[in-house]
Amino acid sequence: MGDQFWWFYDVAAAAVVLVCIFLSGRKGITRALTSLVGCILAFAIALTVSGSISRSIYKTTIKDSNSKKLAHALEGKDFTQDIKVYLESLGYNIKVDYKKLNEILSSGEDINNKLFVYVNSVNGKPVDDEDGFYEKLYEGEGEIISGYVTEELSKFAGATAKKNIKKNPETIDQFAPLMQIFDDPNEEFPMTKAGKFISNHYISSAYITLVRLIAFIILVFLVVLITWFVFKSFLDDDSGYQGIFSHTVGGFLGIVNGAVYVCVVAAMIRLYVVLGSNEMLFFNHSAINKTYIFKYFYKFITSTM
Repeated sequence: MGDQFWWFYDVAAAAVVLVCIFLSGRKGITRALTSLVGCILAFAIALTVSGSISRSIYKTTIKDSNSKKLAHALEGKDFTQDIKVYLESLGYNIKVDYKKLNEILSSGEDINNKLFVYVNSVNGKPVDDEDGFYEKLYEGEGEIISGYVTEELSKFAGATAKKNIKKNPETIDQFAPLMQIFDDPNEEFPMTKAGKFISNHYISSAYITLVRLIAFIILVFLVVLITWFVFKSFLDDDSGYQGIFSHTVGGFLGIVNGAVYVCVVAAMIRLYVVLGSNEMLFFNHSAINKTYIFKYFYKFITSTM
């Protein structure tokens, strides 16, 4: 990856802050203060409103589409076979019985614990301790389902699914039975429920994050523009003589203005990283993590969205 370009992020952040300091200092304290109020107001509104907007958009326009795509992608997938192959690849020297494994996955109750008990009894002797087995099992379940998702959607959605499965492994109790193959002639898409489950529980946060970043960026600039017109109508074009104190304080206020705009830039970068699945030459975590300043703005945006 292009982590050799990490310095550009810090240079860009410094440039944004310096430009804001210059412009605010030139305006003087009164106009710099109104500009600062507008920026903070825009940032607060965008951060608050973008969350509800993104969730609403996901539920009304994206979720059903993802569910249908995943239902098609899951057709022909044998979750039991995939789990069987994975368990046999762990170096336990076991031969997993497909029928027995299918019974466990179909039970829909305490599946991961049942798998632990079964694997440790196949050869009549324990092959792993509880913590070690669960760590490997959650990794495998996440990897398998992530593969299903990535095949039809994006790598970011797949990575999000894997993270959510490892974070909430008990959801396998609900998902696994939905992946059992039933020959029902009345069911047009047998994997519809499984697709909906993945869409609701494993990948929703990925798309909500994506939409929220876009909404946040648009809202910040929209509110800044509105507040600029509002404040402009109350301030004269000629603000009169501005002393050195006014320009100095204005410059200091510009630092805060600059920090707000750097957060907006960080949101834009985050959007590119998500769209590029963290694999683009320039827009990747490896480069951002090497920065001295910009990474803190990026981490703030990532943690809030």
